[in-house]
Amino acid sequence: MALDQIVLKTLDPTLSIVELTDLDDSRDVKSLSLTKKPNHKPSTAQTAGRDEPFIQINGYSVLNIDSFIIDETNFLPSMTLIFVDDSGEFNGNSFPKTNMVASSYVKVANGKFKPLRQDWLITSIRSIPTKKGHSDSASSGIEYVIKGELFIPRFYNNVSKSYASLTSRDALFKVAEELKIGFTQNLVKPADSMTWLNFNTSPANFIKDVISHSYQDEESFFTAFVNKEYCLNYINVNVQLMQMESDSTFDTHLDAGAIDTSSLSKSEESDSTTLNFLTTMQNSKGKPHYIVGLSLHSDQGQILKSSGYKKRIYYYDYTLEGEPVDKFVDYFVAPTNTVGLAEDQVLLPEPEGLSDVGLKKWMNIEYGNTHQNWNHAKIANDINLKELEKIQLNISLAGINFQVIRGSVISVIITQRVADQIRKEADPKKAANEGNRNAQDEVPDIQLSGKYWVKGAKYYFDGEAREFSTELILARREWVASKKIKTPNV
Repeated sequence: MALDQIVLKTLDPTLSIVELTDLDDSRDVKSLSLTKKPNHKPSTAQTAGRDEPFIQINGYSVLNIDSFIIDETNFLPSMTLIFVDDSGEFNGNSFPKTNMVASSYVKVANGKFKPLRQDWLITSIRSIPTKKGHSDSASSGIEYVIKGELFIPRFYNNVSKSYASLTSRDALFKVAEELKIGFTQNLVKPADSMTWLNFNTSPANFIKDVISHSYQDEESFFTAFVNKEYCLNYINVNVQLMQMESDSTFDTHLDAGAIDTSSLSKSEESDSTTLNFLTTMQNSKGKPHYIVGLSLHSDQGQILKSSGYKKRIYYYDYTLEGEPVDKFVDYFVAPTNTVGLAEDQVLLPEPEGLSDVGLKKWMNIEYGNTHQNWNHAKIANDINLKELEKIQLNISLAGINFQVIRGSVISVIITQRVADQIRKEADPKKAANEGNRNAQDEVPDIQLSGKYWVKGAKYYFDGEAREFSTELILARREWVASKKIKTPNV
């Protein structure tokens, strides 16, 4: 949660989620109550969700968790749970047959942050016999792999409805209200007022369609997703990318995202703040923002092959005056560049011909029943979001990082030592020789350090290691060009 983050919440979620038994935490959302008592009692209400995720399915409190992952990289968050049932109790009355909801809770150290509290629609259950028995009385059990996605009632119901004379932002706000989920936006002023029609499709599909045609100006492009806090995020990405000021955030003091804060005073727990950033600098070891692992990923060539560098769109505009032959509209749409972008920071393809690669896209016939930039917005949003998929930086953090949120922009400081290891593709098993480190090693690397868009996040629990961890998927549009290597004369 960044104090200075420009992502603003304008609507709180009001939908009901399951009230977990044996869990007493005032920060949880009150709602339906499970009628069954859990088969296994967790530690205590004070420690539940602290050392491991607290998960209930049909009143069954899951033990022997091998792995639990919350994936916040797609339109809707998802989860994967792997656990071993030694006693066979889960295979009885608790096995989901009609109530396909799993509830999870992970405690947070600081009351200023929200815990990880979600209900998941179970989409698949797989089981296999295993020798991973955890109890003294059993040498084997059944291992379950359960997958699910954030449960929002009526999210996939077919709806036929119109939203008259509204911008894309206001139409999606109305949808969020109807679904009883929250709504979060940044500083946006969309110029796309029209009557938005949901033609017998689900709210999920309607949201995706509206955001793909959202338009503000030539320098803007939009995305939308539902986050783990049950909020529909409507974001002008370019506004985030151009954010220059560093954010501040509340401090959790330790790298474990779930710790006992009983020894901290109220002011120590809630009001202590720090700069919000990520770094590989050694003096940050043991803190929530210290990077324990990172890697670069590139799909630039594949995107250039499939989507081209720019697109030429065609459509027939019935509203134009003149002869029918004069009503055909076509022009190129290229990625948006930040104002004042240095020439060596534009990701133009270098090999001859690739910078001219463009795809032709026929759109539709324009009858004047949509906003003026309906066709342009679809291509502009798509091509600019693709730019943020070309090169990505994956970062691993110890514990659960509650400070860095999806959709925000975060400052990243990668030291020269770590950057050199990445470029040389060093063996990750070989630890750096700390004895030979010099002052230059801790200097920020100009190519990898800077502002990054938080494209997504994954939160892990490793049952064997008994550890939480966080993976952040970061992206940016501006990259300093790689250093040119001169070929020696032979």
